[in-house]
Amino acid sequence: MKRVLFILSCIIVISCLFVSATMVLNFNGSYDVEVFIYEGWNIVAATLPEEGISEDSEIKLGDIKAAWLFTTKFGELSPSGEYVRAYPNPDLDRIHQNDDTEMIRNAMWIYSKKNGVLKYNTLENYKSLDDRLLYSGWNFAVIDPMVAKTLYEKNVGTCDIEKSYFYNAESQEWVRYSLNDLFNEIDGPEDEDFIGLGWVIKVSDDCNLGSSGNVDGPPGLPNGDGDSDEKPLEYPNEVGDYILEKVPNIEKGCAPANNLGPRLGIDIEDTVCIEGATFNYYNKNDEESNKRGVFLTIARFDQGKDVYKNRILSVLTLTENEGVYGTGEPWELYWWSDNFYIVIQEYVQKPSPNGFSYSYSATATIEHPITNWFITKYQPK
Repeated sequence: MKRVLFILSCIIVISCLFVSATMVLNFNGSYDVEVFIYEGWNIVAATLPEEGISEDSEIKLGDIKAAWLFTTKFGELSPSGEYVRAYPNPDLDRIHQNDDTEMIRNAMWIYSKKNGVLKYNTLENYKSLDDRLLYSGWNFAVIDPMVAKTLYEKNVGTCDIEKSYFYNAESQEWVRYSLNDLFNEIDGPEDEDFIGLGWVIKVSDDCNLGSSGNVDGPPGLPNGDGDSDEKPLEYPNEVGDYILEKVPNIEKGCAPANNLGPRLGIDIEDTVCIEGATFNYYNKNDEESNKRGVFLTIARFDQGKDVYKNRILSVLTLTENEGVYGTGEPWELYWWSDNFYIVIQEYVQKPSPNGFSYSYSATATIEHPITNWFITKYQPK
C-alpha cells in the first residue's frame, strides 16, 4: 500500500459555513447584533423578536415566521432538552420563570422568510464565562466576543466537549466542527465569521468556558436524540519536534469500499460511511534535503465497519504490539480503535528534479512521537 493522497470518491465536503456578523457591547451588558441570516432556519444569539429587533433592521419582524429557545436547566417549567417558543406568542411564563432570563443569553432557532441582515438587541446582559454555566448534555451556546477570545486562546475552561456542531443556514444542515478546527480558524474576539453564531455542543458534565405563518417546530438535534456513539476526530498540531503541515479537510460521506482510493480502498463493493482525513507531520528541525515525516490517515466508520474490518484484517499481519498490524512493508502500521481505523506511514522527504519525492526507508514504530500520541489517544481494540 504505497503512499497517496487521501481520496474519498463521492464524498461530501463541508461547504462554506460562516457569514459576517458583529456584536457590540452596550453599557447595560447586552449586545447589539448584526448578522446575515438566510431564508429558512438559522441559529444565532437569542432575543425576543417582538422586543429586540431594531427599527432599521433589513429583516423586519414581519419577515420572521418563528423563533425558539432551547432549555437546559432553567427551572421546573423548563426541563432540560426542550424548546420554548419565543415568537410568535412567546411563552413568557417559561422564559421569565423565577425572574431568570438565562435562555435569552443563549442561542436560538429563528426562521426567516428571506435572506438579509438582522439587527437586534439581545435584551439581557451576558455573564462572565466563569459564571455562565453549561449543563451536562446539549447546550445552545453563543460565540460572543468573550467565547471567541477563549477559543482563540485554545481554551474551553472546565468543559469536556463531546460533540460540537454549527448549523449551515445556507444549506439547511448540521455541520460537525471539531475543537481543533475551531482553535485553528478563529482569529480572535472580533472574528466576524464566528461572532453571533449559535454553537451547539454536548458536554459530559456541568461546566463553564471560563478560565477557572405557522411553521413546524425547529429541526431536531444532530443525530436525533444525540445518543449515538460517534466521536469527533481529534489530533495534535505539534508533538515534540513534529508539527502538522496544515489542517486537512475532514471529508465525510458514503461510498463503495472499492472506490475509497488506494489508501483506504479494498476489493469489496459494500458501501461504507466514514469521516476521515490524512495528516502530514514533519520534523521541524530537519534540513529540506532529508526531512523525516509521518503520513497518518484516520477514518471513523459510521456504517459498514464490520465487513470492512474483516476484509482488511485478512491481508494484515499482527505485529509484536498487541492490536497493531503491518503488511510486510516496515514503514507502515495499522490498528483499529472502536470505530476508528488508523494507518501510519513513516517517510523521508528528499529533493528531486520534479520537486520532492518520498522515500519509505524508515521503520515505523509505536515509539515515534506522532504514532505514540495517536496510539495513546486511540488505543488498539
